[in-house]
Formats: sequence, C-alpha cells, structure tokens
Amino acid sequence: MRGLVKIVEGVLGALLVLHALCASAATWVAPESFKTIPVILEKTGEHVLLYDSGDRASGAIYAVSGEYDVIALELVKLVDAQFGIATQDSSGAGSFFGLNDYSDQEVPDPQARDLWRHLWIDATSKMKATGFVVEGFSQTRIESKPYNVFANRNANSVLLIRVLDSSQLFGIPGALVLLYRRDAAREWGFANPHDPFSFGYKMHVRRLVTKTEDALLESWARQRKLPSKMVPFGSRPLPEYLKEWTEVRQFLESAKRQK
Repeated sequence: MRGLVKIVEGVLGALLVLHALCASAATWVAPESFKTIPVILEKTGEHVLLYDSGDRASGAIYAVSGEYDVIALELVKLVDAQFGIATQDSSGAGSFFGLNDYSDQEVPDPQARDLWRHLWIDATSKMKATGFVVEGFSQTRIESKPYNVFANRNANSVLLIRVLDSSQLFGIPGALVLLYRRDAAREWGFANPHDPFSFGYKMHVRRLVTKTEDALLESWARQRKLPSKMVPFGSRPLPEYLKEWTEVRQFLESAKRQK
C-alpha cells in the first residue's frame, strides 16, 4: 500500500511540475514586430521575450531545482565559455534593494533615478510585508564580456545574471537565476520618450531577453537534467512582481515533492 501511495505522489508531483511549465508559456516575437527595430536586433534577427502585458520583458527569472552552490559555479563556467566573464562576485548578504542595478546611462535623469529608488524601496517593503525574505541571502553576480559588437554603431550586448539561493529565500533547495541582457547602441530616436527635445543620434540602452540567452540556459538545464522554469518580468521594480515570485516558489515546491 505504501508503495502505491509513493507512486501516486510521484505522479501528482510530475503533473504539478508539468502544469507549472505549461501554465505560462513564453511569448517570443521577431524584431520586425517592433515599430522601431533596435540596431542590434536588426543585425542579429534574434527573437525577443515579451511580458504578459505584451510589452518587451526587461528580464526573466529562471527557477532551477538543485544545489545553489553547484548551479552558481556551473553558470559562471557557462557564461565564461560562451562570452567570457567581465566581472563576477559572490556575497552572503544579498538584498532585493541591491538588485536595483540600473546604471546612470540607463536612467540619465537624476530626478527619475530618485523616483525609481523610492519605488524600489516601497515595493521591497510591501514584498517583506507579505512574508517574503528580502535580505540576508547568498547570491552570485555574473557579468559577461560584450558580444554582438558592431563598432560602427558603438553597439554591444552584455549578459547580466544574479543567482540567488532559494533555500534561504523560500526554504526550498534550488536557485533563482535573474537574467537580462543590456543592449547599447547609437541610434536615431528619443533618449527620453517624455521629452520632445531629446530626439537625436544618441546612445540608447535597453534591457531585454532574447532566444540566444534563453537557449543557453535551457540547454544547460536540460543537459544537467535539472527541472527549471522561466518566468518573464516587465519594467517595474522587481519586488513588485509578487505573482511571478509566487509562481517560481510553487514550481520549486513541486519539483522538491517529485524527488
């Protein structure tokens, strides 16, 4: 009888993981779908990840079932082999506010940066109030060397990854891999969409996820036989996405029950 119960539990666990995988299928679009095609995408033809709203995703959370230390080390090796490592560091005192790494180039207006910081602090406080751990967790930060380099347009892509220890965040073994790509290039357009006088041939910086980065992560997880799930997020402060954080936590819980 106990054997039958274990079999049923295993099947239910597998169904829960399958449901989690199918519940939020990612949406990808070709560069031609955008009104103005960014120069790098125009040259590479890479498909871009969308958020639920239909807007371009600013990044993605990959929930990976396994051991944090092993996953972090392997991702460092993976990025190094694919693009090279520009910077890398690890800390045992990570915080959600510390994930706010928008550069001055991405948010050039000082007042906009101050507003963004206040929004991030407020969102982190609300996240903590709902019972999420928001500080004191282990993390590994990885920044790749530039790729997709087009010198005539001062263009390049950089992959940025934060690996968070889900056992300290959720009490569940695994890792949360926060991933986005930062594309920079000189292009015609508005540096500030709210300022009609900002039009010109200027450096534009945007965050996105393409099939290139997604295929790298998915292929690695598949080869290592590690259950994983990708959830996109939009352009708001990361702590605001409570639905997405809950979704990846439920996935890791399901993966743990299946073992």
